[in-house]
Amino acid sequence: MNLSDVVSDVNEYTEEALYGYKVAHVGEKKVIRDAVYGFHRFYPHEIALIDSPIVQRLRDVHQTALAYLVYPSANHTRFEHSLGVATKAERMAQALRSAPSKTVVSERELLELRMAGLLHDVGHGLFSHLTEAVLAERHASVVDEIRRSNAYAEKTNLGEALSAMIVRSDAFGSLLDEVKNRYTDTPGIKEIHAERIADLILGTASDPKKQYLADIISGPFDADKLDYLGRDSHFTGLSAEVDWERIVHELDVCEKDGFLYLAVWSGAVPQLEQVLFSKMMMHSAVYHHHKIRALEQMVRVVFEVAHSNRSKLIEETFALSRVSDIWRLSEAEFFALGLREPELREYVAMIHDRRLMQRALSLNITTITDSSNEDNRMRFQSLFADTGDTDEVEDVKDLQDAVWSRLGNDVKMGLDKRLIRFDFPRSPRLSNDAEQCNVLVSKDDVRTLKPFFPIEDWTASYSDNKLTGHVFSIGDRNAREAVADAGGEVLKEAYEIELDASARIGLKGKLVRGLT
Repeated sequence: MNLSDVVSDVNEYTEEALYGYKVAHVGEKKVIRDAVYGFHRFYPHEIALIDSPIVQRLRDVHQTALAYLVYPSANHTRFEHSLGVATKAERMAQALRSAPSKTVVSERELLELRMAGLLHDVGHGLFSHLTEAVLAERHASVVDEIRRSNAYAEKTNLGEALSAMIVRSDAFGSLLDEVKNRYTDTPGIKEIHAERIADLILGTASDPKKQYLADIISGPFDADKLDYLGRDSHFTGLSAEVDWERIVHELDVCEKDGFLYLAVWSGAVPQLEQVLFSKMMMHSAVYHHHKIRALEQMVRVVFEVAHSNRSKLIEETFALSRVSDIWRLSEAEFFALGLREPELREYVAMIHDRRLMQRALSLNITTITDSSNEDNRMRFQSLFADTGDTDEVEDVKDLQDAVWSRLGNDVKMGLDKRLIRFDFPRSPRLSNDAEQCNVLVSKDDVRTLKPFFPIEDWTASYSDNKLTGHVFSIGDRNAREAVADAGGEVLKEAYEIELDASARIGLKGKLVRGLT
């Protein structure tokens, strides 16, 4: 599969999804209540996009994937998040009009910003970033081709790239033309263009003097982050609130190297720091929670088994042979259809019934003894780096195979080789956000956030104390003890590191299902 194959696949999916969809006439704006931010107002032409199948599908995509199996109220979806991003994008653009620079945002630009907010997540599939990671590993060459293509920014993640492909498709272009022709009275609507909307989603602008518009949708402190951090914290029940309105109040633009970028006046630096703290806390408490990471590894197992047994599948989309399979298979279907697949049934049932893998080892700098060589410690720590290197994926698989080979036959009898997993979460990109955020001290003094906030110290502290990998396994206490022993031996052999007793925290105390 190459880039042209992916584009064709996306076009085919979008055409099928929109087949038969007719734009209904909406006479006036609609108000939609929001549990976190009050309410949104949407223009009639936007309701046509919201009601379309490609946006409605997001109701079936949980914003935080399987976190609801750990935080029961985390049932919010990409759909309400997208509505929130559209609203925040407009608020940010409106703020620029009254900023010291008096930046003019035209009616057409405002419409495109709101549409980009509504559509920025249409490329996400079931379980959001999890299935994108599976695709990225399975189709590494085409993902690399997407990133190297002139049509996509190198920093773009796969979900954003796929959203942009959907917006650039002929079928979506026809839908947009129909919307424009039906709502001709809306100021600026005749001039909107799908290509510019796609560029906004990717965080790029063809006109360097308009880069600030793209920064609103995809930038260091964009409408996306300002919405999901507050939304995720609210629905998980954690206190990680962000004073996004103060940040919006201090927005402006600045010029650097011929580009006009989005900037924030220094009066909002405490609120920017609040965003970084909240992002760090949400990673520690939710995105990197050991049970959520175990769930994600179990979903990976389902797709690995499906791929290796694709000729036996009743529902071939489980194989994720095509990119569009992540849209054709919903999260509800993953469970309903997966429980009917003979090859997948037991693995899907374990997730559905919350019979999770448990920790055999916890792996971070603090669980490695001081006697380990510093170079070896750093080489081991590189497994947490977000390089996208396929060799690292193979290294992890080799570690898993090595653990299995060291287990005795009596232990293997009660285990499943596929359910012994090494997991290395990626560190949150806090430094990137701080380095790319433009802070205005005065009209002619533009700095990044880094001089105001010791981000390197905080990032290093997170990596050393919070960023934790795991060796997961099923089985009773004795089986997991055996996996822990083998895992320690394998890591010592591969990286010349020694683990201390704290690495076995998951094996301590009374084992109670669902509470350990």
